[in-house]
Amino acid sequence: MPRGVKCRFVGYYPPFVDYRPQGISVDEQQAVIIKIEEIEAIRLKDYLKLEQEDCAVRMQISRSTFQRILTEARSKIADALLNGKAIRIKGGDYCLGSGYCWRYDRHLNDQDDCSMRTFFEQLESLNKAEVMVLKNVVAICSTGSATDSMVDERFGRCPYVQIWDEDNGFQQALINDNRDQGHGAGIGTAQIILQQRAGVVITNRIGPKGFAVLKKAGVELYECSGQVTVEESLQLYKGNKLKKLEAANN
Repeated sequence: MPRGVKCRFVGYYPPFVDYRPQGISVDEQQAVIIKIEEIEAIRLKDYLKLEQEDCAVRMQISRSTFQRILTEARSKIADALLNGKAIRIKGGDYCLGSGYCWRYDRHLNDQDDCSMRTFFEQLESLNKAEVMVLKNVVAICSTGSATDSMVDERFGRCPYVQIWDEDNGFQQALINDNRDQGHGAGIGTAQIILQQRAGVVITNRIGPKGFAVLKKAGVELYECSGQVTVEESLQLYKGNKLKKLEAANN
């Protein structure tokens, strides 16, 4: 019996899934189907410009499997563009950070053998404490401990997490001991934030696992890019000028 396909971890579900060429009637249109994990491979390699090894790690697959997925996705896109075909994004063998497994078309239960089960069980255990987050407590990923430090580009590997009260200002700067971990830095940083009961996180980029942990706990996440100090980012947040993250962006 052939071995079943291993689920691929996907950190971003595309909001637009149907693309059609102009000048061709719907009745005459052919379509190529791009799987969710294939568009994830395109996002990681061609949009975020990550190294292939990093892409494979993020999707929890081997480098050779990632290369096959990426090659197939690029081939389908080339076919659509050169031959005037529609593109539809759907299906595949993937898992999302919320615990949803497409292969089972539902959230996982105790009998399912999904390859992402270990992560989802870890996610469940992190939230059994029923952390009550506070929306006025803001956690900001920073390069240093001072209030004029810059917002760090990384979530899991930021040197410091600064905790601010929206009304009373700066509270404390916590050293992020997870920044040098080989794996699990995002989850570890998320735990630091939940221990402080922060209900809002300001960061630049965050991966799928850290995002999943915070989202499940009810934390709101906001993207702050560019050369912005921690104090300036808080003012941008209070002025509703930061983009709210609905999915992982790294």
